[in-house]
Amino acid sequence: MKLYMIYPAKADGVSASFEAIYCSSDASASRRASAVLSEHDSATKVSVWQGDRLVSSGGEPPRAAGEAGRS
Repeated sequence: MKLYMIYPAKADGVSASFEAIYCSSDASASRRASAVLSEHDSATKVSVWQGDRLVSSGGEPPRAAGEAGRS
């Protein structure tokens, strides 16, 4: 299991809280982030981090390994 940090944020980008979770995959952490976003009425976006790596942001699905930098 890997440690992920979920940051729900307001429209101005300010995140007043975070949730630390252990998940088995990026996809699992991103699914939890969607639930966290729906639980925070003032939040309009969410980002998921694993250490210094951005896993997903907003409503984006996480990138699969090897897809970094592709458009």
